[in-house]
Amino acid sequence: MRSKILNQKLYEKIKLLIIAVSEILLESKKIILEHPHEIGFLLIDHGKEITELPEAKACAKIMLSDAAIRREFASRLSDEARKPIEKPAIGLIYEVYLRQFLSQYFRTLKDVGFDQDVFNPFYMKFEEYLYSDSLKYHVLSPLAGFKSGVDVIELEKDLKIRRMSKEEIDKLWKPRDAFIPPILHSMDASALKYTLEASFSYRKGSPLDR
Repeated sequence: MRSKILNQKLYEKIKLLIIAVSEILLESKKIILEHPHEIGFLLIDHGKEITELPEAKACAKIMLSDAAIRREFASRLSDEARKPIEKPAIGLIYEVYLRQFLSQYFRTLKDVGFDQDVFNPFYMKFEEYLYSDSLKYHVLSPLAGFKSGVDVIELEKDLKIRRMSKEEIDKLWKPRDAFIPPILHSMDASALKYTLEASFSYRKGSPLDR
């Protein structure tokens, strides 16, 4: 992973945002310590309060002033008429980008507060995503009842059938978050052994096809 920061202003402001959000979440610290997976719900519940923070507004302003990030917005976001959005409102920036970043950070920390060692790798990945020329997708489609005597069947470039790991199967039926039911029942998941796996990239700036 690269070590050079591309947007120093955003780097500093997101650190301040984490500190400010930690103050908001302080009363929920016990919940975060015992059930870190619930951080997503807390960030949704406090969404309006967080988007009104000066730090959140500053992050949004910096992101909106960067041409490369606006290209990222237009590649991922569209309005009701399916037209690309280059200048989303702060609420949308928080929902799609900042909340996801905060959720990953606090889940990893399993606490509130700022930790440089936890923050840095997440921020570098965040920048790598924002400034990349294309969006990379990795899609799995489990195949019920499929049987084979080999672990991998190469169909064509970036498309194959392969045996699923126990961890991948478990993710389909084990609860991921409180109050969110699993994708499948354990009985249904037991029939899954293989998955169709595809990888592809979408170049930013290309016409949206939705």
